[in-house]
Amino acid sequence: MKSQIQLTLKKIPDIPVEAENIKPENMAGKTISEIKAIPILVGKCWEPAGDWFDIGIKESPESDSEKPVIDLFIKGDLTRFKRIGEGMSQGSMRIDGTVGFHAGAKMCGGELIINGNTGDYLGAHMKAGLIVVNGNAGHYIAAAYRGHAKGMAGGTIIIKGNAGQMLGARMRRGLIYVTGDCGDAPGFNMKAGTIIIGGTPGARAGARMVRGTIMLLNKDNLPELLPTFTYNCTYTPSFWGIARGVLSKMGVQSEAGTDLLFKRYSGDTNEGGRGEILISA
Repeated sequence: MKSQIQLTLKKIPDIPVEAENIKPENMAGKTISEIKAIPILVGKCWEPAGDWFDIGIKESPESDSEKPVIDLFIKGDLTRFKRIGEGMSQGSMRIDGTVGFHAGAKMCGGELIINGNTGDYLGAHMKAGLIVVNGNAGHYIAAAYRGHAKGMAGGTIIIKGNAGQMLGARMRRGLIYVTGDCGDAPGFNMKAGTIIIGGTPGARAGARMVRGTIMLLNKDNLPELLPTFTYNCTYTPSFWGIARGVLSKMGVQSEAGTDLLFKRYSGDTNEGGRGEILISA
């Protein structure tokens, strides 16, 4: 059985809302009354989701899975709603509107589509799944929270706009693709994984990078690399064609061909020099 659940925001709250309980698995097999009773923290008071959302359910026998499959659709300006989809592990969730901080943080499965802009810490500590943002994203995307040495550990994040500072900071695995520009220090202290930037990054790309790959598809107007990165060669990396194919299946088309040449720089030498920044040649 496949359930399509629609949540429509009744009014924009005046204070922040902690909404980590709003995710597909928390609504599987529930009636409208039960979904309305799901608690969210409005300011410092727990309130039922039904006080803030109009809720509808449509059932269809499309799924062959033994487990219930949930498609969750949310409409409204959720700028003040934090932690939506936190820890999400299954199903799909589409949000038509702006989303607040920590959306999709600690995700370990499922698909989160945001048709709007997002706040900071999108996909922080993500382990698996897919996040697609059809808009701009804030700072610290897929990064580690303060006090943690490792951030994103798997999964894919696609941002079809611009991103803020510290993109993928301390990430351990996974793929991040930003079609537009990003702020300073993308890939800061990243341990592994891949970051692809279609536009112009800010300063200090790859600072304190341990391992991993940062690919810059736009060679124009790039800030100067840190002196701790050393030019190695110009070549076409074999994995670029694979990554481009994977992104194409997800609906992301890149104007760069599979035979694109890249200038390879290794660094950060302060951290052993095992990371790489690839710049379109």
